Amino acid sequence: MSHVSFRPALAVVTGVAVAMVLVLVGMQPASPGSCRPGVKVAQLDTITPWVWVNSPFRGEANGSFTYRTSTNNLSEGYGPAVNGTVLVFSADAAWSISIATGESCSSRFLGSPIYRPGITGVWGWPPYGNLTNDTSEPAVPIWQGGVTNVRANATFYRSTSQITTCGQGGAARNLTSTSMWESIPFNYTTGLTFYNVSIPVIGHYQYYFPANTGTWLIDNLSAPGGPGGGWAFSYYPCS
Repeated sequence: MSHVSFRPALAVVTGVAVAMVLVLVGMQPASPGSCRPGVKVAQLDTITPWVWVNSPFRGEANGSFTYRTSTNNLSEGYGPAVNGTVLVFSADAAWSISIATGESCSSRFLGSPIYRPGITGVWGWPPYGNLTNDTSEPAVPIWQGGVTNVRANATFYRSTSQITTCGQGGAARNLTSTSMWESIPFNYTTGLTFYNVSIPVIGHYQYYFPANTGTWLIDNLSAPGGPGGGWAFSYYPCS
């Protein structure tokens, strides 16, 4: 895994080659009641966010990911994001969406991606940088090219705790997330439709809050029912 630190100026985000195949539906048993892909309804190229690093306003954040399959163990570190800005790592994936067939299906669609040589992108600098409240972030990364942006909710809108450094020294926190919930848009007979899926990527996050600077309400994106990822913040200055 690459190593990062909090203190240097913004580092250049580096690319990482991602060459693997992930089939979320796995091996399909022969049982007629099992859930399996039926008629294919969409095939599309996507930008799929794997790690979403929100930095606390006036603070810093670093992020990395680990992705394990039976044949690959990928990891990459990058950052820092600073002063309320955002870093997003996104993978280039070709998604195949099919009608879910079988009595045991819990959703209408099944999808499987093929990840190709990866793309890393810096997203969140102006006009979306220097945010005191992350709820104002858009829900998709901004990327140019003939691909579909996958919606990954940047905020959960639920403050679970807070950190203050008012009258105190600086603070650092580490967090691990085990998945990212994402929504893949595609056109179906009923119009624009979203296939919701949990991507089993492990995200590692480090946050730094400077001394005597303020209070940050923490939106834990990894809490049950959340979209996955690290933390999002709302900032309030010291009185």
